[in-house]
Amino acid sequence: MDISITHGGASSDCIAFEASDLNSCLQGGLMKEGLVLFGDNAYHNSSFLATPYPNAKSGSCDDYNYYHLQVNDVLICFLLQLYICKLIQ
Repeated sequence: MDISITHGGASSDCIAFEASDLNSCLQGGLMKEGLVLFGDNAYHNSSFLATPYPNAKSGSCDDYNYYHLQVNDVLICFLLQLYICKLIQ
């Protein structure tokens, strides 16, 4: 986990992430090739961060966005279950 207080709550998530040590490490090759993190549309798509296609209405881009959202929902449910079970604080 990467925690930084460099940017206050009024800063956008994207700006705070791009200025973070984690982003620098990821740009330097921290992630194994072929692996990515999933981010929402607040972030910029990159070789290590998969984000939804903007304004996708149909076709393969819309399909991708649907499955991207499913991954996000599964992760949120998993983390919520861990929190409920008090495995994370």
